[in-house]
Amino acid sequence: MKSLWSNLQTLNLRTFNISIMKHLILLFCSLLLPAFTHAQLVRPVQEDSVRMVVIETVDGNEFFGKVLEDTPDAILLETTTLGQVRIPKVSISVLKEGTKGRVVAGEYWHDSPHSTRYLFAPTGYGLRKGEGYYNNSMVFLNQVSYGVSDNFSIGLSVIPFVVTNVLWITPKVSIPLKKDYLNAGIGVLAGGVFTTFDENFFLGLPYANLTLGSRNQNFTVGLGYGYGNGQWAQAPTLMIGSTARTGKKFAIVTENYFLGNTLDGPSTILSLGGRFLGKRVALDAAITGFLGSGSDFFFFAWPWVSVTVPFRSSPDK
Repeated sequence: MKSLWSNLQTLNLRTFNISIMKHLILLFCSLLLPAFTHAQLVRPVQEDSVRMVVIETVDGNEFFGKVLEDTPDAILLETTTLGQVRIPKVSISVLKEGTKGRVVAGEYWHDSPHSTRYLFAPTGYGLRKGEGYYNNSMVFLNQVSYGVSDNFSIGLSVIPFVVTNVLWITPKVSIPLKKDYLNAGIGVLAGGVFTTFDENFFLGLPYANLTLGSRNQNFTVGLGYGYGNGQWAQAPTLMIGSTARTGKKFAIVTENYFLGNTLDGPSTILSLGGRFLGKRVALDAAITGFLGSGSDFFFFAWPWVSVTVPFRSSPDK
């Protein structure tokens, strides 16, 4: 009789945990819906024959406008705030093509300097040819990624310790299904834990994801299968991520994992944070939590902080 009562308690607890998991998934879908809806509305603006450019000068000023005249010595711009401005070419440090759709309240919004990833997981977008970045997360995690072409990038990550090093590579193929609106990504995280005691541990995670929206506002669903200790995971891992840019220099970021099989049943990793967007740096600060299930239901949270510094193999001209 006691054994029967114990089994009933365990069954009720598991049923209760499954109910909680379902409600959490519904809650996070409802939180991500505004960003998803916004991403649907952010469609690429159709460009006309007028040339729009962004110019940075050697003294740190920035101008965005329509090119009225381009001579060997200077460029004449029609700006929204200063009217016509003639800029000598000797004072131009960076000249990039721009679009009218980037102007918000008279200001030009640059692309996010870290648009290919959420806090950790990748989006469907990839680095363009010659683009790259260095990322440091939580002091110990270091990553360098580089765009070999507009559709292929590769990264190297390392967590260095005295006698143990965690190292992995992240090749990724990005497939634009609809320019600046729908992108697919296929890649793999492959590496291992390497020690000085010849007790190495290899791991991997092939994945595929689909991103709806622009580089600045999007929603991503991804699916991956983990590999470790010579075995594949018994169930896939589902990732749901989203970012919504709320201003020229700030965006909201969320990244969530639904783990189909852990040591004691399905578990969930949730995160929500903000991203500061500078021209040449991105700073992330978030709260991440782990929600366990099974016979021992528990939850704990920790902060996530990272900095990303983008670079180019050849500067814009």
